[in-house]
Amino acid sequence: MKRARLVASLLAAMVPVLVRADEAEDAKAEKARKKASEEAAAERDNVNLEPAKDTTGDKRKKLEEAIAAFKSAKKHARKDGVREARRDLEKARTLLKAAAKDCPKEPLPLVYLAKLDEFFEDDKQFLADIKAAVALAPECQEALELQAEAHVRLDQFAEAEALYEKMLKLKPNDPNINVSRAYERMDAGKYKEALEDVNRALEAWPKSEHMASLKMRIECSIDGPSFWAQKFEKETENYVIRTDVSQDYADQMALHAEGIRKLYTATFAKLKLNLPKRKYNTYFFADQKEYHKFEPNPYFDGHYDPSTRELYTYKHEKDDESRRVMFHELLHQYLHPVLPHAPTWFNEGLGDYFSGAVLSNDPKVGAVIQPQAYDLDTIQRAIKGNVVHPVKEILFMSQTEFYEEGRMTLNYAQAWSFIYFLVQSRDGGNFKYLSDYFNACRKGQNMDEAFKTAFGSDKKMAALDDEWREFIVGVKKAG
Repeated sequence: MKRARLVASLLAAMVPVLVRADEAEDAKAEKARKKASEEAAAERDNVNLEPAKDTTGDKRKKLEEAIAAFKSAKKHARKDGVREARRDLEKARTLLKAAAKDCPKEPLPLVYLAKLDEFFEDDKQFLADIKAAVALAPECQEALELQAEAHVRLDQFAEAEALYEKMLKLKPNDPNINVSRAYERMDAGKYKEALEDVNRALEAWPKSEHMASLKMRIECSIDGPSFWAQKFEKETENYVIRTDVSQDYADQMALHAEGIRKLYTATFAKLKLNLPKRKYNTYFFADQKEYHKFEPNPYFDGHYDPSTRELYTYKHEKDDESRRVMFHELLHQYLHPVLPHAPTWFNEGLGDYFSGAVLSNDPKVGAVIQPQAYDLDTIQRAIKGNVVHPVKEILFMSQTEFYEEGRMTLNYAQAWSFIYFLVQSRDGGNFKYLSDYFNACRKGQNMDEAFKTAFGSDKKMAALDDEWREFIVGVKKAG
């Protein structure tokens, strides 16, 4: 069983987390997630595929050097971040491309190129490279599974299903394939079919706690948590709100969910996102204790699960806190189909931007933005105390750097404030920066390319940085 990979999937599914009341505890959770991710990634660095017999001599030596460079670069990146390891990563890419050119019938350099593409979250190139590898090694399970994952990343579920069928014909009793297909089916919203795959895997691993946990999550997606004594549900155009609180509470939160979605849609109207037509489950447990019966990590206060595309939280003591969590996490759910790998500052900054919204009296408007009070206080104190990063630094932070212990609260506040500035300043005149950055990310541009597309030169960014500071210091609290 690919235990490390499964653990990482279960943990990674809980990111991003909204509530940051105790930064030290959140940092512990992030370290646990990072460790599991590193273990899974290290396992995935190995490919059970030998070089072709006619890849000998100098060609084989260069291929082995390219693979070694790839592994070394990824290790460097995991330790010090992508920015610090970029030169090594690009060197590995150059060596792998040269090996692929020297050995046109050799799938190995293409497999490792695909792994590098996956690391850079370049989904389209990931698919292109791994398809070329599969064409040379049509029965290599690792390559087939990578291609299936590439299709899932692009929401090409039918293509992924066909590949899993092929893998199961090659290895009919391999539970790993069933687990991988279960995740694909969960992502596609085919929960009953995913449950069938998990039950098959449980036949091979009857004592697996991870399989039991996965089964519980899927059963929840089908019919709500099994331990709920009573269940209330409200279905709307875009959501299915589930709770064990009351029907009135389900109705209330459904109204807010549709209200914030109208604001998402209005904000991004010019980007023409072309979102899929599907309804998303959102769960409100009765209280924090009950929520942690479902999600045992004590540091979480609500989360969006990318593997099921569902939101889980609970009825907080204050209703506005429940809405704040929901508005933030539903934003991740809303953008997932069109931007599954958004830069962390962008993802979390937008989440906090919308978390400050309040329901409008005009049902056509849905909701209106107010400054997020917690972030506003934090960033105004930081600017006045001159302890903020230059904005460009935030834009290039990896997820690990963004969640750095001792800086995470300020990083969230700075990301929120820059989003707020781009949308609200100059009567919307600065929104073009946000729009250009968003579209650059959608096209698969990396951080460097997206920055240049949207913000141009460092000189222009420095001027925008000064404007941002002045604008945010002048923002007043709502109400």
